[in-house]
Amino acid sequence: MEVNNYLKMQKMMMMMSNNTNKKDDLYHVIHKVPSGDTPYVRAKHAQLVEKDPEGALVLFWEAINSGDRVDSALKDMAVVMKQLNRSEQAIQAKCGKVEEQIELLKRKLRLIYQGEVFHGKPTKTARSHGKKFQVSVKQETSRLLGNLGWAYMQKPNYMMAEVVYRKAQMIDPDSNKANNLGLCLMKQGRYSDANLVLQDILQGRLPGSEDSKTRKRAQEFKKSRYLMKPPHRILRIHFMISSNPQNSLNFKKWLQVENLEKGMCGESRPVFFRGVATIITKLFNIVEPDFAVFGKKDYQQWRLIQRIMSIYVRDLDFSIKVIGSEIVRDDDSLAMSSGNVHLSPEQRKQALSINKSLSRARIAAEKGHVNCQELRDMVIKAIHEAGGKVDYAEIVDQESSKAVEEITSPVVFCVATWFGKVRLIDNMEISIRNGDL
Repeated sequence: MEVNNYLKMQKMMMMMSNNTNKKDDLYHVIHKVPSGDTPYVRAKHAQLVEKDPEGALVLFWEAINSGDRVDSALKDMAVVMKQLNRSEQAIQAKCGKVEEQIELLKRKLRLIYQGEVFHGKPTKTARSHGKKFQVSVKQETSRLLGNLGWAYMQKPNYMMAEVVYRKAQMIDPDSNKANNLGLCLMKQGRYSDANLVLQDILQGRLPGSEDSKTRKRAQEFKKSRYLMKPPHRILRIHFMISSNPQNSLNFKKWLQVENLEKGMCGESRPVFFRGVATIITKLFNIVEPDFAVFGKKDYQQWRLIQRIMSIYVRDLDFSIKVIGSEIVRDDDSLAMSSGNVHLSPEQRKQALSINKSLSRARIAAEKGHVNCQELRDMVIKAIHEAGGKVDYAEIVDQESSKAVEEITSPVVFCVATWFGKVRLIDNMEISIRNGDL
């Protein structure tokens, strides 16, 4: 009898051990609160004692950033995400799934931008906690952007996460994403900006602001921002010139690089680049940076600044390196710009013709069609047919920025267009030489 009971007990213990191991393999769940007063312990207390999943997420995130039991915090955070029906955000970075998740979310967003979701219907039926409800395309877009922002936060790429969360908030604002946006800003050392975002929650300006757990999370962030050390790698300073004509703008000398100021944007803004060159030179003289990064979307401006600095390095012993940053594009391929927010949904679809036509021109050039007039005509026609108006379409040498008639060396195809009252610029580098054809 005693032997039978012992065997039964051993069998039960083995079954319990197997079940526990399976669960541990999945989520590393600890069903009791560990002792101590670390971020991870406080997170477990919020999860298991206070039954506050939103608060637990904040504390698990704090534990991860402080290096406190990171593996366990990541896995426990995934459990809490699933409990909140946010399974797509339950990404275990340790398992290398972040990049996969980002690509998956981008593909889903592309389908939305291309009008290929919900089988052409304006809404779909979704289910949560056993209840059915209707989800609009706008809500689905905002949800996916929120998930994408969370994924970027776990890389951690707070700048990209900020961009995505701001897009989501423009489409369908809510307090949960606002909290995450606030955290992104704090991680970049932008505490004043974060405070403004969190105040919108605490003052009830956003949907979901009335939820006590959401408000508590915002309050926790506001408290923690005073304890966070500013990131040592990021410094944001606004360089401002007085508008008083008797002060800074009454220049007697202007810096000009004549060859690079002509053509393209220089036609409609003849003195613009003179101002850019002068102000940037003043800034560099004051700050004396080791390097400066400028976006390539305004290719003419980037080359102008690069040329100025090359002269300074050669003739005046400056040691500034100018770096060109590649164009950042939205998931639908439109180059990111502050003007994009002024496009109507229809105009945004039309504006996609810019990158599509430039891409076709590059492919044609790589196949041997190197006559620039033919390539220009192809791009102009595509943009006009989409509903845009072309300000200019020029193919210029990448180094000299001089227009070329035939592609025999690396060039850049630059365009400026109008869609309604919004002016957009974009470009495409075509790096082929005679020997490549």
